Amino acid sequence: MAVDKVDVKQKSRKARQQAKRVQRRNQLNQQRKKKREAILNQKRKIGYDNCPPILVTVFNNSGRPVDEFLGYLEKCYKDLIIDRSQKGSIFVIVPRFKVRYQFLYPSDDLFYNLDTAKVADLLLILHPAEADENYSLADNELLNSIYHHCLPTTMHIVCGLEEIASKKRQQVKKNIQKVIDTKFPDEKLHKIDTATEVLQLLQLICNCKKRKVALHNYRSSLLADKYEYNETDSSLKVNGFIRHNQLDVNGLIHIPGWSNYQIRSIRILDDPRPLTTNNKSKGTDQQMNADKSVEVLKPDPMKQESLESENDLDPMEGEQTWPTPEELAAATDKAKKRVVKVPKGTSDYQAAWIIDPDEPDENNDSKSTFDDDSEDDYDEEGDDQLDKAISDEESNEDDQERDEDQEFDTLTITEAGDADYDEKMDIEEEKTALTKFREARENELFPDEIDTPTDVAARHRFARYRGLKSFIHSPWDSKENLPSDYSRIFQFENFAHTRKRVIKKLREESSTAVQPGSYVEIILEKVPSDLIKFYDNKDSSSLSLPLVLIGLLPHEQKMSLINVVLRSVDHDENDEPIKSKDELIIHLGFRRFVTRPIFSAHTNGDKFKLERFLPKDGSIVASFYAPITYPPASAVAYKKCKDGSHKLVAVGSLLNVNPDRIVIKRIRLSGHPFKVVSKSAVVRYMFFNREDIKWFQPVELRSKYGRHGHIKEPLGTHGHMKCIFDRPLTSNDTVLMNLYKRVYPKWCYREQVERPFTSSMDMDEMSS
Repeated sequence: MAVDKVDVKQKSRKARQQAKRVQRRNQLNQQRKKKREAILNQKRKIGYDNCPPILVTVFNNSGRPVDEFLGYLEKCYKDLIIDRSQKGSIFVIVPRFKVRYQFLYPSDDLFYNLDTAKVADLLLILHPAEADENYSLADNELLNSIYHHCLPTTMHIVCGLEEIASKKRQQVKKNIQKVIDTKFPDEKLHKIDTATEVLQLLQLICNCKKRKVALHNYRSSLLADKYEYNETDSSLKVNGFIRHNQLDVNGLIHIPGWSNYQIRSIRILDDPRPLTTNNKSKGTDQQMNADKSVEVLKPDPMKQESLESENDLDPMEGEQTWPTPEELAAATDKAKKRVVKVPKGTSDYQAAWIIDPDEPDENNDSKSTFDDDSEDDYDEEGDDQLDKAISDEESNEDDQERDEDQEFDTLTITEAGDADYDEKMDIEEEKTALTKFREARENELFPDEIDTPTDVAARHRFARYRGLKSFIHSPWDSKENLPSDYSRIFQFENFAHTRKRVIKKLREESSTAVQPGSYVEIILEKVPSDLIKFYDNKDSSSLSLPLVLIGLLPHEQKMSLINVVLRSVDHDENDEPIKSKDELIIHLGFRRFVTRPIFSAHTNGDKFKLERFLPKDGSIVASFYAPITYPPASAVAYKKCKDGSHKLVAVGSLLNVNPDRIVIKRIRLSGHPFKVVSKSAVVRYMFFNREDIKWFQPVELRSKYGRHGHIKEPLGTHGHMKCIFDRPLTSNDTVLMNLYKRVYPKWCYREQVERPFTSSMDMDEMSS
């Protein structure tokens, strides 16, 4: 039976294009809905039921008591639930919005502000209602520290505008808004003087777009609601909400300013401040049933992260084995085939005594006795000459004064206010500061130039230095002659790959991890009792520091060499310069510690020049030993002052974790042309004996006016040498020899940092 064929009706080209257009429109709508749901889910993670409250840090720059602002919260809504905590915070529950808030009291303590800002969701800045044209935020060092280190979402409010005359209100708002625009562009000032305005502020805090903080991307955090220390087993029990990310029970906990601790157990509890309350008659039975079903997580000893932070040092690891007969024979053959340049008529016996300039001297054993400290002493020889010149000027002035005294009579008047001025002065500190100022000035005028010592042979003094044909292109092995401290640190084979693998694993749900938003009880092991005394701070009138717990990622407890990009903040010209290896207090990510970094140039290449001082302009790289931290992470550096306060000196961010970064110290030996004949010249004052000239003869010479040359031969025995250049020298030119040596930071990492001194502030009135 034949079946009739039916022709398939083909769509026209226009219809196909319309179908594709509709399909693309549907895909865009689906993507838009997914993004909108993701944003809503992100907002629902804080403030709502089964989620931690919105954590708001109050920064009081108004000069008024903060209770004035908190009083508006109590009056704005009659059903508002306010619970004052003993740890310096206020919980606010708004049943109308179904949102919870936690407000932290303001303080003038640096650690308090930085620790709360690291875990806060929003920073609420209170501005004064009496702001005039001179009002500014640039001089507020606490706000600058938060701004450069861990700035969350910010909101600006002003209280008490109703008390000011109506003609001045608009001008005050303009003055404050002008200050806000300089540091926080596209943000507006909010006035709260009525209950309606306070409710609008609370709703805006809940629904505003939250700023992404790098510290919150991959790590979990917990702000302690309450804690209890057990002296018998040195354990610390901490209650609070898990924030930002999940917390693995097998991981480690870091307490800023202290150390890392292992978790004994994590117990998931009921929310002590629920958004909705149940019937009171059923509360007792419900609580008993809840206690029976409490989930407790305990770590697996086989998977739990270790507290080991350093490698075990094996002093025999670098020892060499006894050479084999084949190696001895090869060395003998190589010694027989040594080639040297000798004058005509020299016998083999005489040639054996000729020293090859490329070979080290056997008598150079004394080079190990010269360390970095001795080098600094010799580098400061130029300062002694400056001191001598200044003393000569002072003596001349004294002679002139004596001549004047013979002609005129003088009277001495003693003021009572300056009687004890000399007693309060620290002479040693004055001398140290003067030395630093002179070194910084000399390094600015004559970079890396030092005087060759006359009492020590230059070949011994600079035995560990070498010459380079090109600083950029000449090779330098990063594993050559490493110090013993490098055997204590860890290094990744591929740091970027390890970071990606750790972050990918973090995003996967685990049965041993507690999800963010859970109210938990964490028990930490082996916690020292000094930590509790530090955070309780019962003897001080200021607020106790908030106890913040940070969940560490894998490998973040191990020591390595950290490189941080820093730039100097605005400071006065009279500020003491920051020298390389000076003690600094660094806040890096969630950590704070004391160290002595070395500075190097922030350039491209495989070698980086050592910077002796922190430059006033531009960026440098600070290298130091510290625990591993995965980027991104911001950094701020402080210097401890005489009065115990901490002064902000530099800000920046984490560059990488790379022990193979080669930091090269350059020194310049200078000489002066004595006789110039065409392209040859006799140079003096670079060396002071014939043997030193022969030792450094292979090193290339340069001049300040761009000439290149080399040493041809020594002349006499007092350091004169004949040099050949590519172009004739001028009489006012200076001949330089560049020598290089790799430097390493000192192992001086210290986690515990003393609490900085703050101005007296009556916090009891604010917290009452």
